[in-house]
Amino acid sequence: MATETNPTSSTAVLPRVASRWILGPWRDMVFFVATPLLVLPLGLAMSMQASGERILFWVLAFGALGHHVPGLLRAYGDRELFLRFRWRFIIVPLVLLPICGLFFVDQLVGMKLIVLAWGIWHFLMQTYGFARIYDAKSGGGGRASGWLDWGLCVGWFGAAVLHSPRRVGEFLGMAYQAGLPIDWSLPIGTIRECWDGFTLVVTALALAQLGWRALRGQTFSGGKLSLLVISFSFFWYCNVSLTNLVLGIAMFEIFHDIQYLAIVWSFNRRRVDSGAGVGAVTRFLFRNSGSLAGLWIGLYVGIVLAYGSLSVIVDRVSSEQWRNLLYGIIATSSLLHFYYDGFIWKVREASNRHSLGVGDASAASSPAAWRPTAVAWRHCLAWLALAGVAFALWLTERQRVR
Repeated sequence: MATETNPTSSTAVLPRVASRWILGPWRDMVFFVATPLLVLPLGLAMSMQASGERILFWVLAFGALGHHVPGLLRAYGDRELFLRFRWRFIIVPLVLLPICGLFFVDQLVGMKLIVLAWGIWHFLMQTYGFARIYDAKSGGGGRASGWLDWGLCVGWFGAAVLHSPRRVGEFLGMAYQAGLPIDWSLPIGTIRECWDGFTLVVTALALAQLGWRALRGQTFSGGKLSLLVISFSFFWYCNVSLTNLVLGIAMFEIFHDIQYLAIVWSFNRRRVDSGAGVGAVTRFLFRNSGSLAGLWIGLYVGIVLAYGSLSVIVDRVSSEQWRNLLYGIIATSSLLHFYYDGFIWKVREASNRHSLGVGDASAASSPAAWRPTAVAWRHCLAWLALAGVAFALWLTERQRVR
């Protein structure tokens, strides 16, 4: 009863409750979660003024290529990150550039097939990454929740591709041109049914876990649920329901780019404000400038658009050899973007958790002594597998051409 009469009890400072949102409810809805509700009417309105192919050209030029810049700035402008992964950042571009150049100068489509497949994987993994951020901010559902989120993303994105005849035809056509033993008698229907069964099972397990958490009074993220439902529905609409697949690809790319540019802006602002060891360019571009914030945001978007303009320049190069070489450089940029994003933004990293505003950054998973070795081996095996696929595609396509 003494606490009732304690005069300091009424003025005690309560601990600050961490937000379950990244930027705030409304801004998260605009930039991360419900963005398709803005992109869809914009895309349909644009389609009345220009063809889907023209819209996709400009989106791929200024969006898809341009949004590689923030990841490259993080890789080469964050001193702490560069020192940690310096050999990856130095060696991988030197290996990828001549390989991509060889494919495109010889007009081989094998590398385009790799970029296409890795691009779809990149889409689903970005959605998965946002799901993990929202889970971490709401208390998380443990390792099981992470695996279920991953299964949901793989299942629903893959199902949309398999249910899109033009998507399936795109993959099979490229594979055939690359010299793979592909014909139109493949059991696509059986593969689709098996994939649908996997997706439904994972979805049922995820809903069961959600119901179990609700019955036990445990917290869960409404932002994550909205994100997954809207992202899966929009990807399905763009690939399956919309008759103009090219327009659908353009609209989902806009959604993807807005998410990426917004989260990187927030991330780097936190890194700069916390005094992390970022480079001079990052510190200059993402500093807290108060009333001049709009100017720096405009500069940030301007740099993105300037880098993306390389695609427009390529189409105006008269020499076919030089044009193909520049296409190889663009493909290299895409592959580096996909690759770097696979490890520089991981939510389980303590420094990343802090910059994302996820609580308990000090308690983030500290790797055990064996972990760096295990990750290094897994990393090497993945690159060996990718190199094997690229070499096999080069051999099969060269043989087909001959």
